[in-house]
Amino acid sequence: LRNPVSDIIDQYTSETGRKVTVIYNGSGALLSQIQLGKGDLYLPANIFYIREAQKLGLAADETIPVSYLTAKIIVRKNNTSIQSLDDLAKPGVRISFANKSAAIGKFTRKILTENRLLKKIEANIIVTKPTVNSIIQDVTLGSADATIAWGALAENSPELRTIEVPIFTAQKSHASITLLRSTRNQAKAMHLARYISANDKG
Repeated sequence: LRNPVSDIIDQYTSETGRKVTVIYNGSGALLSQIQLGKGDLYLPANIFYIREAQKLGLAADETIPVSYLTAKIIVRKNNTSIQSLDDLAKPGVRISFANKSAAIGKFTRKILTENRLLKKIEANIIVTKPTVNSIIQDVTLGSADATIAWGALAENSPELRTIEVPIFTAQKSHASITLLRSTRNQAKAMHLARYISANDKG
């Protein structure tokens, strides 16, 4: 979500003159930071993390939908040997995978485990990373042959190709934003939240 959020924040600041400080990290890592500090809004890539924040008394009851994210296989454009999940299990394929603290890591592990596919590719996972951007970067740099990440983050890259996976397409991740109970600027925070979620902004 880093790139689209960054663009929206720049536009918001330009229109309103309000400075916004954004901390980017994996969804789980952000939740840990919220428990230790303060903030106004929380925008994880999966609503699961908002539910956890609400259980901990850190977030308001209201959530505002922002977008739907679809997980896809990401490879370099010149890589034609990988076309499906089955290809990720082939000997010698190097996979960069998100760890459980990232929304994409939690999401893909859940879906792959439910479909009895995680064990098939585990042997080819050469590294795990805390954020979706870092696993995409591994593929971009050639450090890994493939990853599973939110397709929207790679589809505009001239160096990468995305591959749809039916089991991921059938279960999209819901990204939503919520107000944190630690906020001292509730009205301004909600104004920004609704701006981010507006269809003509995101």
